Amino acid sequence: MLYRGEEISIELKRAFDQAFLNDAQSQLKIGNCYYNGIGVKCDFAKAVYWYTLSAKQDNTFAQFHLGMCYKNGKGIIQNFQKAYAWLKKAAISGHASAQYQLGNSYELGLGVNKDCKEAVRWYKPSARQGYVDAQYKLVELYNIGNGMQKEEAMAAYWFAQLADKGDSNAQCNLGDYFKIGHGVEKDLKRAAYWYLKAAKNGNLEAQFSLGECYEFGIGVEQDYKGAVYWYTKAAREGLPDGQFALAMCYFFGKGVNLDYTNSAELFLKAARQKHVAAQCNIAYCFQHGIGIPINYAEAARWYHDASKKGDSLAQLKLSYLYENGLGVSKNIQKAVSLNIIAAENGNIEAQYKLGYRFFYGEGVEKNINSARKWITSAASKKHHEALALLKQLRLNESNKESNKESSKESNKENIK
Repeated sequence: MLYRGEEISIELKRAFDQAFLNDAQSQLKIGNCYYNGIGVKCDFAKAVYWYTLSAKQDNTFAQFHLGMCYKNGKGIIQNFQKAYAWLKKAAISGHASAQYQLGNSYELGLGVNKDCKEAVRWYKPSARQGYVDAQYKLVELYNIGNGMQKEEAMAAYWFAQLADKGDSNAQCNLGDYFKIGHGVEKDLKRAAYWYLKAAKNGNLEAQFSLGECYEFGIGVEQDYKGAVYWYTKAAREGLPDGQFALAMCYFFGKGVNLDYTNSAELFLKAARQKHVAAQCNIAYCFQHGIGIPINYAEAARWYHDASKKGDSLAQLKLSYLYENGLGVSKNIQKAVSLNIIAAENGNIEAQYKLGYRFFYGEGVEKNINSARKWITSAASKKHHEALALLKQLRLNESNKESNKESSKESNKENIK
């Protein structure tokens, strides 16, 4: 129907009549209708007009909506100071969303000086009213501090509030907290309990974590079939960690029949999602023809991707391909460079290999000091071949020292 020159729904006529008579609740309703395009054409500027009339009469909900219009620049020029002023009025009146938004203004310094302690002061009453975003904000700020003292126990407390209400992300995170003793006493059984809650609620990370619990006996009795069950659920929904873990089960026959083909397929799926360990493993499968035809170029490709992300084993394997010209042009200098990077990244085999190169002068100039450095590093981690080579190195040095002493004695006898 046409009302004062504007097309509106019949249901809104009474609200308009009351709004023009200065009824704050009707003004709020009209503002909401304009904001959401309900019964009238969507018009943010008109929404702001009606919210303002209602807000000036101390309508808490109108104050909140007007504050948000100023904060987001909807229907009016963005103004964080005015947003802060209206949101504070609503927050003081106990509006949970306004309290959260006011906390956000303090956290980010929007229209007010940045102050994380003050942010927490406003997030708290919002969180106590069950406002989920405020509860998550408290977890975040208590964990990172950000200008205030860290309180891990409080972070755990608010995750528990969320978890008790069935929030699967909070349940999974609470499982993590109990697993490592973050803000709570370490309790592996309770960790598994919360992972199970979250997993049953469809949380993929929890399904993967629960699979780990069953695979390694963390808080539950070890059960490889149970691990496979939960890994499969996560993998089917595309979680890279789940795909990788399930691939490992097929690779080693844990909880399922050994199946290299399935393993390679799952490694490849996870690798395509940038899972570094999966990239290294699918490269290994391509290199050796495990569950998939040998393809050195593909092996080099996946080792390269994992190497760029700092995987030391992939760096060492790629070094081997360059040294032997498999899937790439033979390049000893590149092979040595990758060997050095892998060794510096802590790969024990790479440290032994680099020490071996310097000891025998393979691809590098022979250098006993460098050989000793890398062989000793690998040997200190109980690398058997490094231990043997270190023994040989020390024997060589001992024999050399003995020869020097013998030469000195011989000279003494022959010089008057």
